[in-house]
Amino acid sequence: MGSFVALILILFLLIWVIRLIAIDEAHARANAIASKAAQAVTEGLHADPIRSDDPDHDKAQSSIFNRLDDALRGQPNVLRVRRFAFEGDLPIEVVDPRHATGHEVAFLDHQIVSRLLDGVQFATHIGDSWFTAPKLITAYAPVYANTGAVHGAVAVDLEPVALQARLDILRIASVIACAAAFFFSCLLGLRNFVRNRVDGISQRKLERVRQFELITIEALGELLYSLDIFTGKISWRGEPSRILGTRHRDSPDTIEAWAEWIHPEDRLKVRQARATLINEGDKFTLEYRILVADETQTSKWILDRGRLMENTEGALVLVGAIIDISLRKTSDTLLREFIDQTPTAQFIFDGDEILNTNPAALQMIEANSLAHLTGRPLWTLWPPLQADGSISAEAWSRHVVAAIEDGTQHFEWLFRRFDGETLAVDVFLKSAILESRQVILMACHDLTDSKRTQSMLEESEQRFRDVTASVGEFVWEVNAAGRYTYASQRVTDILGVTPEQAFGHEPFEWVFKEDREQVIERSKQISDARVPFRDFVHRIQRSDESIRWIRVSGVPRFGVNGELMGYRGITLDITQQQDYENALLFQKEAAEAADRAKSSFLAMMSHEIRTPLNSVLGFTDILLDSPLTASQRDSLETIRSSGDALLHLLNDILDLSKIESDRLEIELQPTNLRKCLQDSVDLQRPSAHSKGLEIETQIDESLPEWITSDPIRLKQILLNLLSNAVKFTAAGRVKISVIRRPVDIPGGSEFMDIHIQDSGMGIREQQIERLFKPFSQADSSTTRQFGGSGLGLVISRRLTQLMGGDLKLQSTSENGTTFVLCLPLRAEEPPVIDETPTAAIWFPFPGPKILVVDDNPINRRLTQRILAQFGARVETADGGQECLEILSHSNFDVVLMDVQMPGIDGLETTRRLRDTEKKTGVQPTPIIALTAGAMRGDREQCLEAGMSEYLTKPIRREALAATLARMIPDKVGPPPES
Repeated sequence: MGSFVALILILFLLIWVIRLIAIDEAHARANAIASKAAQAVTEGLHADPIRSDDPDHDKAQSSIFNRLDDALRGQPNVLRVRRFAFEGDLPIEVVDPRHATGHEVAFLDHQIVSRLLDGVQFATHIGDSWFTAPKLITAYAPVYANTGAVHGAVAVDLEPVALQARLDILRIASVIACAAAFFFSCLLGLRNFVRNRVDGISQRKLERVRQFELITIEALGELLYSLDIFTGKISWRGEPSRILGTRHRDSPDTIEAWAEWIHPEDRLKVRQARATLINEGDKFTLEYRILVADETQTSKWILDRGRLMENTEGALVLVGAIIDISLRKTSDTLLREFIDQTPTAQFIFDGDEILNTNPAALQMIEANSLAHLTGRPLWTLWPPLQADGSISAEAWSRHVVAAIEDGTQHFEWLFRRFDGETLAVDVFLKSAILESRQVILMACHDLTDSKRTQSMLEESEQRFRDVTASVGEFVWEVNAAGRYTYASQRVTDILGVTPEQAFGHEPFEWVFKEDREQVIERSKQISDARVPFRDFVHRIQRSDESIRWIRVSGVPRFGVNGELMGYRGITLDITQQQDYENALLFQKEAAEAADRAKSSFLAMMSHEIRTPLNSVLGFTDILLDSPLTASQRDSLETIRSSGDALLHLLNDILDLSKIESDRLEIELQPTNLRKCLQDSVDLQRPSAHSKGLEIETQIDESLPEWITSDPIRLKQILLNLLSNAVKFTAAGRVKISVIRRPVDIPGGSEFMDIHIQDSGMGIREQQIERLFKPFSQADSSTTRQFGGSGLGLVISRRLTQLMGGDLKLQSTSENGTTFVLCLPLRAEEPPVIDETPTAAIWFPFPGPKILVVDDNPINRRLTQRILAQFGARVETADGGQECLEILSHSNFDVVLMDVQMPGIDGLETTRRLRDTEKKTGVQPTPIIALTAGAMRGDREQCLEAGMSEYLTKPIRREALAATLARMIPDKVGPPPES
C-alpha cells in the first residue's frame, strides 16, 4: 500500500515540476517581450521627448506607440500594451487605443511598479491556479529617462496560448493518474483487507501495541523486566544497555546473574526486600546501586519498582521497572550537602508545621537537634508581636498567602530562640510542590550582627560628628588632587571660611606666603611617601589677614586596588601654644645661660679654691713627714683637718651641682660589701672613740660578699650617715645592720636594707621635712653646735636613687634615730685584684725625668718637692709655650700638665705635642693632667686631647704615686731602708 502511495506522490510531483517549468518558460518569454517594449519606449523618449506642455503631445505618443508596433511585430500573442508615466507616488496608465480589444485586462499592480522604481529589471504576473489555465500574462519592464532614473514602465498583456495547451494536457494527465491510482489502491486495499481479516488482524494489533510500549518505555527512560519467582528467569523489555551499560555482552537473564550486578554493599538489602515482597506483600520500591562498565564510575543508583502477579499459565511473576536515578541522587546529595553547609538557615514547613531544617536553622534557634523542630508549629518560634507592633500570627498569614499567590515573599521578621532571646531575621519565602504536597521553603539570615554593626556604625558616625563638633581640631579630608572633600565646622574658627566655602579648594591657598614653598615641598614628600604624618607645623593666613600657627596630622586613604584616594586628618590651631613655647624657649635659653654661668662659676670657684688648697694640704703633708715637735705636729694636723673639711665641703657642693644638672654618673662595678662597710666604720671609729661611743656592725650571713654597686659612692653615703650618727650622738652607741629584704613576688628583684641606728638626740616630727633639702638641717641651731653644710643627706639620697634604691628615715624618738638605706642586691663574681702596693713608691737612682708644667709657682714647687721625695728628677715649666720648647730638645719619662693656664692651656699644649710626635714617629710621652677642675666632662676633655691620665687638685701623694706606678712601672723600685 505504501509503495503505491509513494508512486502516486512521485507522479504528482513530476507533473508539478513539469508545470513549473512550463510556467517559468512563459515568464521568460513575457519578460523578453516586455524588455523589447521598454527599450522601444526608452528610445522614443530619447528621440522625441514628450512634455506635458508640448502641443504635439499626442503626436509624440503616437510615435512611441509606432515604435512599440515595430518592436513587437511578429508577436501574435500580444493583446495590449500599456505605458505608465509617474506623477507623484501613483502611476498613471496610458493605453494604446489601437490595441484595445475585448479581452479582459489585468488590473494595475502598484506593488510591481514600485519594485521597478527600486531597481527590479523585470516582473511578471500570471493569474492561474492548479485547476485552470491562465488567461493572461502581464509582463512589466522599467523605462529610463535621459538622466538614467526610472521614468516609467511598460506593461505587455500576453495571451498564453502555448502555456494553456500544456497545462490542459498536464491537468488531463493528473486526472487520469489519480483515477488509475485510486482504482489500483482500491484493489490493493481490498486484497489487504481480506488478508488481514484472514491471516493476522490480531498480530498487527499486537505489534502496534509492542511498538507503542517500546516507545513509551524509551520516552520514560525505564527498563522493564519480568522475573519468574520459581525458575529465577528474567526477561527484559527495552534497551538494557541504556541503564545497565555494557559490562557484559549479554544482559543478566537469571536472578543469580543479576545479583552479581548489584553493588556488594546493597545485595543483602535487595534480597531482604524481595523476600519480604514474596512473603508479605504484592509490590515494593527500592533504591540501590548496580555495577557498570563505565570507567569513569564503578556504580550507579537505580530505582527498582515491582509488583507480583500471575501470568496466563498461573505462574507467579514479579513485574517491575528500573530507572537510572544517579543524577538525581548526585543532585540530591549535593543539594543536601549545600543546604547543610550553608550558613543560611533553611526551613520547610507545611501550613504551620515544620517539616525539615538544616543545621544552620538549629544553630540560629539554639535547638539541640532536628527532633526539637520537626513537627513543631512555626508560631512557637515567634514573639507575640513584631517590631512594628503587628500581631505575629496575622502578619505571618499575610506573608504566606502572598508567597502562595506570587510565588515568593521577602521581609524582616522577629524570631524567638529557645533561650528566650529575640533576634531579627531576613526571611525569604518560596512556594513549592514537594512529593505532590504544597510546601513553603523558607531561607532565614540572622540580622543580629548586621543590625548591631549598623547600630555601631550609626553610633560611630554620630560619635564622629559629636567629636568633630566638640574638639578643638578641624577635621578634614582631601582627594588625590589635594582638594578638600570634607571639612568640619571648626574650619570656620581656623581658616575663617565655612565648610561649603572650603570644598574644592587646596589647603595651600591659606598657607602664609613665606611658608608656602616649604609647605608645598613637604606636602609633595608626604604624598610620594604615602605614609601617615604627624605634627606638620606651619603658618596660615586667614581670610581676615590674621596669621596663625597650625599643627596638621593625617593618614593616607587607599582604594581597593591600592591607588591613593587622598588623605584625611586633623588641623589644630596652636597659635597660643606656639607663643607660649616661644616664651618657654626664651626662658629655657635664659635658664641654660644661667646654668652655664653657674657651671662656669663653680668651675672657676673649684679652680680658685683647689689651687691654694693644693699648696696648703701638700706642704702640710710634706711637713708632717719631717721631724717635728709635738706642738708643731698638732698645729699641722689642725691645718690638714681644716683643709680636708674645706675640700669635703667643696666636693659636696660640686656633687650637688652635678646631681641637679643630671651630670653625675654612677659607675657600677664589683664591690666588696663587707670591706666597704668596714672601711667606712674604720674611718669614723676614731671620732666615735673620742666621744666614748661604740660602733656595732651586724651583717646577714646570706648576703653575698661581692655585689654590683659603685664602691666610691656607696662609701660616700655610708660615711655621711655614720658621720651624722656619731656627730649627733652624745652617749651610747651606733649600730649598723645589713639584712636581705624578702622578695615581694616570685622572680622579682632582690634588695638589701642597711639600717644606721644611733642613740642620739633624735629628730622632732616637724623637722623631718627639712632633712632632705639642700643647705638645711633639722634645727638651725645644729649648724652652730655641730657644724656642717646640710648637704650630706641630700647628696646621699640623690646618689641612692641614682643607684636604683632609696634612703629614708624609718623612725625617730628622743632616744635616737634610724635611717634605712635600701639598695638593689645583685651578686657579683670577685674581680682579679692587683695587690701591688702603690701607696709608697720609690724610683731608684737615677730616677725618671719628670716635667712639671704649671703656671702657679707654689704648685710647681710643691709638686717638685713631692716627686723629689719619690726619687725623681724634676724640671718645671710655667706654661704651655715653655713646655713645648723644652720637649723639643729633651726627652722626659712623664709630663705632669696643668690644664688651666694662661696663653696656651694644657689641652692645646697636649694636642700640639701629640701632632709633633705623630709626624716625627716618636713614642708618645705619658701626660698626666693636673687640674683644679672637677666638673663633669673635664676628664673626657683631657683624654680626648691626648692625655694619658687625670688627677684633680689638691694632689694626694697616694693618688700621684699610684698613677706614676701605672705610667712608668719599669722605673719603680723598692723604697730605701730608713
